[in-house]
Amino acid sequence: MARATGWLSLFLACAFPAFAALKPLPFAPETAQKIGPVLDRLYYNPAALKNRPEGVLPPGVFVGSPLPAALPIRTEVLPGNVGFWRLRNFNLEKGKNWTALDTEIGTWYWTKKLPGLVLDLRNNNAAAKADFDVAARIASYFVPPQATGAVHPLFSLQSLRGPEQVFSAIAPDSFPITPLFPGTLVVLVNPQTGGAAATLATLLRREAGAILIGRTPSDSSALLESVALDTTPPSIVRVATAVATLPDGISLLGQPATPDISLYIDDKAEQEILAQIALGPAAKGLVEAPLRHHMNEASLVHEENPEIADYLTSPARATADEPLPLQDTALLRALDILKGLTLFPVAAQ
Repeated sequence: MARATGWLSLFLACAFPAFAALKPLPFAPETAQKIGPVLDRLYYNPAALKNRPEGVLPPGVFVGSPLPAALPIRTEVLPGNVGFWRLRNFNLEKGKNWTALDTEIGTWYWTKKLPGLVLDLRNNNAAAKADFDVAARIASYFVPPQATGAVHPLFSLQSLRGPEQVFSAIAPDSFPITPLFPGTLVVLVNPQTGGAAATLATLLRREAGAILIGRTPSDSSALLESVALDTTPPSIVRVATAVATLPDGISLLGQPATPDISLYIDDKAEQEILAQIALGPAAKGLVEAPLRHHMNEASLVHEENPEIADYLTSPARATADEPLPLQDTALLRALDILKGLTLFPVAAQ
């Protein structure tokens, strides 16, 4: 019945295109003309393209600049004995393999006794078939093991153009021990988290009790095919050819997971920080902002202004041009949460 519910959602979207919200085109009309043939060839829901109002795109279609080069996966142990796993894509570096990563992640909990792990999915919008395969494998690190021989379906990719593709958890005997990391899991997300990464974030909260921190991910939980457009400047269109769907029939396209702890971070500032620490240790961004003193009753009684005094005496503010230290706010808050759950374990139950 649950699977039927998923197909019902797809049927409604086909029979009634307005059932899925449309969005305005953020580009020139001539670009829209070049997108039409691509949608006719690839879009997962052909019926939704019929009678489509001019100047709108169906859900699961994204137009923008060519995607940046993928950055390598990074693992490290942060201060406070917390594991950190940065996934800007789902491709392992040349010369590395999943068996070695399985061992490293498993060692963090079972040998080094790390109580928590931060999985950083920010800026990961990988959405090819191979990326969903890897997302299912990564989810298998954290989901509770099933009975021996039991198949544990995690999600599927559904399309009205082809057969359903089901992704299940890796068999427990494929790992040294399962789950590889049963400790507390925090997942960092932002609006650039999409495709397989957005699906993984939703899945880990649902299956492994992960805590999501950051800003709401993209609404692009779908298998996306990228097509270059002959435009100036160069651009691409990413088209949903299949939609990520949970085993109970819930379609994830257009329904991004709302973070458990939402942060109000300026996107430009976060992108600058992520770019500067992209190839280095995450610990570079673990710098708290300087303490600021504020007016209070005591200062009023003494006719003092601590804000001005603080500004005049602080070396960090003596020079207006002096750059502020890198501060990865989302990662700092994740460490705060893990520290609190370590000090007060009852709260984690």
